[in-house]
Amino acid sequence: MDAHPVSYINDQDMGTAWVSNILTGPEDMDQGLTITIDLVNGQYQVFYVILQFVGPQPEALHIQRRCSNSSSSSNSSSVETAWLDWQYMARDCSLFGLQNNGPLLRPDSVNCLQFPSDVPYSQGNITFSMLTPEPNLRPGYNDFYNTPALQQMVQATRVRIHLSGQYYTQNTGAPQRHRYYSVNEITISGR
Repeated sequence: MDAHPVSYINDQDMGTAWVSNILTGPEDMDQGLTITIDLVNGQYQVFYVILQFVGPQPEALHIQRRCSNSSSSSNSSSVETAWLDWQYMARDCSLFGLQNNGPLLRPDSVNCLQFPSDVPYSQGNITFSMLTPEPNLRPGYNDFYNTPALQQMVQATRVRIHLSGQYYTQNTGAPQRHRYYSVNEITISGR
């Protein structure tokens, strides 16, 4: 849609929003879509990823990252890794073959957080936070500078967010014209 391009996600104007094409069938909703964000000027330590939705939220979300591995060759070039899982979130985590709100056994563990039962129809937010003790205690969150695995886990050069399914609009009788994703802002916070 040219009227609501993806550049509206981070244009510093809270009055604009990106709106996807209408996802006409259940297979389109199940397949979902992916947003990739290039952090541009190198590698960062990312502590939060926050999505602010205008319309209905997805039923499942998968966040991945890429980071740079410095090459040991004499030219000091860096090579980007494959996509690494960072976080799963879903109405029901069995969709990903994971348990709802599964434990984090190591500082670099990945789990699936279950969305709350009271997801708003619109204007909802989804927050992924690396260093908070809730809802599942991440080992090392309170001793970041002495936890190398966690320091590596927060590294990113690019972030990929895959949205699939959608609350409310897959119900019988829901108008198809509301089957789209609409994101007001994506905030990636770190240093």
